[in-house]
Amino acid sequence: TAMMDLQEALNTSWNIPAYWTYKLLRDKGVNVQGYMEKMGYQIENYDIESLPMGGGIEVSVAQHTNGFQTLANNGAYQERYM
Repeated sequence: TAMMDLQEALNTSWNIPAYWTYKLLRDKGVNVQGYMEKMGYQIENYDIESLPMGGGIEVSVAQHTNGFQTLANNGAYQERYM
């Protein structure tokens, strides 16, 4: 399979890159839970495989937007505005 950047994945609403990005970050030792808690996510179980797509949790589009924005900003979180 070919690689797809996150921008293209978001444009086409393709969820698989979100899963692999989440897995890659965790495998590299990134404190994903810490980042997500700082962004306002309230999640009891970070081992849910569908978590990056919002599966098994209640999450808003705004929260997901913040998450992808943080990735695009090399890990720097910036509060969303609409």
